[in-house]
Amino acid sequence: MNLRQKSIAILLLYVISVETAFCQTAYDIQFSFHQTPTNRNQNIKWFLQELKATEEKLVEMECSLAATKLTKLRKLYYDSQAFDKYLITTSTKVRDMKISAQQIPRPNYSRTISTGLGLRYHIDDIISVPEQENGLKIPIREDPIWSQEIAIDSNSVTDIGHLLCGMDAANHPHPVHFPFPFRFIRVDRNEDAITWIGDLGSVVAEYYYLTKTHNKFIADSKLQELIDEFSSAADNLGNIQASIFKKTPFGKNENVDFHKIFSSFYLGTDNVADSLRKHAFLQFATEIGLKWGTNHFLNKEKVIKSYSKQVGNAAAMYLAVAAKRKGYFNLLIAFPSVLKLRNQPVASVILEKFFDAIQYEIIHSRNNHALSKTNE
Repeated sequence: MNLRQKSIAILLLYVISVETAFCQTAYDIQFSFHQTPTNRNQNIKWFLQELKATEEKLVEMECSLAATKLTKLRKLYYDSQAFDKYLITTSTKVRDMKISAQQIPRPNYSRTISTGLGLRYHIDDIISVPEQENGLKIPIREDPIWSQEIAIDSNSVTDIGHLLCGMDAANHPHPVHFPFPFRFIRVDRNEDAITWIGDLGSVVAEYYYLTKTHNKFIADSKLQELIDEFSSAADNLGNIQASIFKKTPFGKNENVDFHKIFSSFYLGTDNVADSLRKHAFLQFATEIGLKWGTNHFLNKEKVIKSYSKQVGNAAAMYLAVAAKRKGYFNLLIAFPSVLKLRNQPVASVILEKFFDAIQYEIIHSRNNHALSKTNE
C-alpha cells in the first residue's frame, strides 16, 4: 500500500469513526419523569393551601363557573397573546379579569439567525408579567415563593403550570394552526400542542438553532441539555397528569373545587386515587394511540410516524410565532427555516425516546403494584 492509499484509508477510517460517534451521540438521550426536589420547590400541601385561598378569592369575585375559574388559574402561570390567539382561543372570552400587565422579551431566547443567503431574521420570546387586580394574588412565574414546579414526593416534581394548561385546553378543544396562508402548520389537538407535543417541538426548534449557529456535532452534544430545559421531568409529569384531571366534567358545573380534586389525586390514600396514579402513564399512552402488549408498545413505530409531523409542525410554529413578533417581512425571511423545521429527522428520534420513557414507567408501575400485592 503506497502513501496515497494509506492516506485515503486513514481518512476513511476517520470519517467512519466520526460518523459512528455522531450516530451514538444523536441517540444517546433520554427523557425522565422524576427529579429530586430542591429547596426552591414548594411541596404539594403548601400549593393546595395557596390554591384554596385563590379559589376562595375567585368566588368572592363572582367567578364560580368551573371552566372560567380553570382558565383564570391557568393564566396565573401562562398568559400571553400567543396563548389566546393560537393555543386556547376561546379563553379570550374571559375578559373580566386582565392578567398580563405587560410582556417583556426574554434576553436569552431573543436572537438573530442567518439564512446563509446574506439575509437574517430575528426571533423574540417573551415573559408575561402579571398584575394585581381586585386583591387577587397573582404570582410572577419567576418568583420562587410561588414556584410552578411543585414537589410531590422525594422523587417527583410536577409542573402545575403545564398541568393547568392541559386541563384548560382540553376544556376548550380545537386544532392549532398558523394563520392563512400558512394554515398547513398544524397540530390536531391544542391539548397536545400546549403540553407534550409543544415541549418536544421546542426541543426540535432549539436543536435546529444550534445546527444553524454551530456545527452539528456541538448541537448533538447539547441535545440532552435541550431536553432537560424544554422538556424537563417536571414538565413531562405535569403533561402526563393533565390526562387524568381533564376527565373531570367542568363545563357548566359550578361546584368544582380544584384544590379538592388535586388533593384527592396527590394525597389520597384510597384505592381510586392509588389506581389513578398508577395508571396515569398507560392512560396517556392509550389516549394518543399507543397499544400496550405484555411489556412493550405494539405499534410504537406507527405512532412515531403519525406524530413526527405534528412535532415538526409544533417546532415550525415555535419559530414562526417568535419571528412574527418582529413583523411579517421578518417572518417571510424566516419562512424557509420554518418549512425545514417541519421535516427534521431528530423529531422521530425524540419521539422514540419519549415513548421509551413512558414504556419504562408503565412497566415499573406494574412491577411495583405486583410487589405490593405480594407483600399484602
